[in-house]
Amino acid sequence: MPAPLPVWNEWYKGGLYRGYKSHHEARCKHCITARVREILTIEVNAYASGDCLVQPRSEADIIDNVKEIQLPICGTVNDLWKHTAACIHAPVQTLDGATPSQAPSSSCTSWTTPSLLTIPLPGPSIMLPLLAPPIDTSSPLPSPLVNVHSLPAPGLLDGPFYGETIPVVPWLSSRQAEFAADLCLDPTVPDAWKQLSGRILDEEAGHVIEGVKMKVHGQYVTGQCNRWKNITKTSIVASMINVEYTPYLLNTCDISTKPKTAENLLEIVLGEITYAVEVLKVKVVAWCTDASGDSAKMWRLLVWKIPQMIVVDCWAHQVNLVVGDIFKMNGLFSKIINNTLKVVKWFNNHSCALGILNVVQLKFSSEVKSLVLPVLTCWTSHYLSVRRLLELEMAFKEMLVNSLDDLKTCAGNRLDMKQKATETLAILLQFDFWHNLNMVKQHLEPLAVAANATQSDFTRLNVILMTLVNFLSQIL
Repeated sequence: MPAPLPVWNEWYKGGLYRGYKSHHEARCKHCITARVREILTIEVNAYASGDCLVQPRSEADIIDNVKEIQLPICGTVNDLWKHTAACIHAPVQTLDGATPSQAPSSSCTSWTTPSLLTIPLPGPSIMLPLLAPPIDTSSPLPSPLVNVHSLPAPGLLDGPFYGETIPVVPWLSSRQAEFAADLCLDPTVPDAWKQLSGRILDEEAGHVIEGVKMKVHGQYVTGQCNRWKNITKTSIVASMINVEYTPYLLNTCDISTKPKTAENLLEIVLGEITYAVEVLKVKVVAWCTDASGDSAKMWRLLVWKIPQMIVVDCWAHQVNLVVGDIFKMNGLFSKIINNTLKVVKWFNNHSCALGILNVVQLKFSSEVKSLVLPVLTCWTSHYLSVRRLLELEMAFKEMLVNSLDDLKTCAGNRLDMKQKATETLAILLQFDFWHNLNMVKQHLEPLAVAANATQSDFTRLNVILMTLVNFLSQIL
C-alpha cells in the first residue's frame, strides 16, 4: 500500500465521497480546530457567567460534533492543496508546502475570521481566545465575500475585518443546500429533519425544563388547563402553572381520538399535577378551568380525589361568554354590531376606499389609525373595533361629504360590487348610526375592563371580587 500523501496530514479523511469510487471525503483540520475553539469559548463563557447550567463539553466531543456537521470536500490532491494553501487557519509552515500556483485568488472558505480576541473569565485568571463570528463554512463552494476591507477597531482588532460588501448577490441553490446542511438538513442525509425535530429539539427542551425547575422549585402554584382546536382541527388540551405572576407551560395532550368527558379530563389534570409535583418539585394548591359541563364535573371529581385542592372558575371565560350572549340577542344591539362588521370588512377589503379614509384622517391627526376587525377568540376585540370607529367619526363624516361619489366607484364596475358599496355607505349615512355605536361602546366597555382584569397574570381572587363589584355598579 503506498504511503499517504503529505497533504493528508492537514485533513481528516472520511469515507468515499459521494459519486466517486477512489476519492475520499476530506475535512480541513485547521478549519475544524478554529471552529472547535470558538464553540468551546462560547460554552466556557456561558457556564462561567451562569447563563448556561450545562458544563462545557470536552474538546474531543466538540471535534466529533463539528466533523459531523461540516460539509466535506472531495479529496483530490489538487483540491486539498488549493484549500490548504489559502486556509487562513493553517500555520505558516504548512502554507510554505503549497506552491503559489496551487492557491486560489479568492480568500479561503472557512468557519471564522482570523481575528482573535482574548477575554477574561470571572473567577480564576483565565484567558481564552474568542473568535469573530463565522462568515462561511468549509466547502468547495466559492466564498460569498466580494472584497475584504481592513477597518480599524482600536483596542479590539489588530487584524483585518472581514465583511460582505454590496451589492449582495442572492444565494445559489447550492449555497442554500449548504446552509440547510448546517441545520442538520443535509439532503444527502436520510431523514435529516428527524435529527432537528428529534434529538436536537429534545435536548433543547431538556435545557428549558432544567431552567424552569430552578425558578419554581418549592413554590406554591396554581394550575390551569384549556381545550381548543388548532389549525389542523386537532383537539388539544394544554396545561400551565402560574408561579408568582409568571406562567409556565406544562404539556399539551392530543385528545382527538378520545371522548370529551370529565373522566378523561380528570385523568389529564391528575397527570399534570403529578408531573408538576414530582418533576418540577412545586406545590399545587389550586386548579382553574372554564365552566363547561365536563370541566364542572371534573372539579367535583378532582376535589373528591384531592380534598385540599382549591378549584376555581376562569372568570375571563365567563366575561367573554357574557359578551357572546349579548351578540346572540336579536334586536338593536345585534344589528349595530353586524353593521359595524360590514363597514370594517368593506373598507379593509378595498384599498382605494381605505386610502381615501387614511388621507382624510391626516387632517384630524398626525397618524393614520387602522380599522380593527373583531375576532370571537380575541377577547375585547369587538369593543376595540367599536371604539376605533368612534375615534374616526369626524374623518368618516368629512369623507362622506367630500368623496361619496369616489367611494361608490372604489369597488369596481360590477353591479353586485356597486350594490355592496351602496349598502355599506348607507349604513354610515344613517342619522342614528354614530349615536347607537356610542351606546354599544358604553355597554361593552365595562365588560372589556373586566376581561382585561381577569385574564391578567397578576389576577387573584380579591381582584375577581372587586372586578365583579365594579362591573355590577356600572350596569345597575
